[in-house]
Amino acid sequence: MKAVRVLWLLALGLALSLGAAQAKVSPPPQADAVTIKPYVQRSLLEACQAAVRMGHLNEVPQLDFQAVVQLLYGNCPDVRPIAAYSLGEIGDPQAYGALVGQLKHQDGHLRAAAARALGKIGDPRAVPYLANLVLDQSQPTYVRCDAAAALGMIGGQGAAAPLRQVASGEKGQLQRDAARSLARLSPL
Repeated sequence: MKAVRVLWLLALGLALSLGAAQAKVSPPPQADAVTIKPYVQRSLLEACQAAVRMGHLNEVPQLDFQAVVQLLYGNCPDVRPIAAYSLGEIGDPQAYGALVGQLKHQDGHLRAAAARALGKIGDPRAVPYLANLVLDQSQPTYVRCDAAAALGMIGGQGAAAPLRQVASGEKGQLQRDAARSLARLSPL
């Protein structure tokens, strides 16, 4: 449910940053996980509608998997992180390549959303990329935190060592997130 609220805040922020004062961004439903995917699609649709009104997109695409991937590469920087998040919620392993490519993007919010989405998809091929991201001290803390969470979601060989290193060598939220992910890897 926390992820749904974060997405709602992202959509609302997009509408406000685009100057769409009359843009309607529905609050998240108080429902179980079954309703998350339709809500994600609705939020992405609303964000795209706001981007069209402001001239950042030519038209609202039909929101199938390929269209969301195209939004990830599109020219509207406010929609890209929402598209990455949406790909994680869709959970299609075909998004792996597109999301891994975003881990080096200049936009930290896009890198963080791509890392989290890779964790939700759960493809073990992402572990080395996420490990590099979590260990890179030049990254903003929020990006490293999302990479740590993603490593905890994926698990597997290679996830534990970077998480141990961060959990023992960092302070604050990053240390807590790495420790939480380590606990996910080896439950009691």
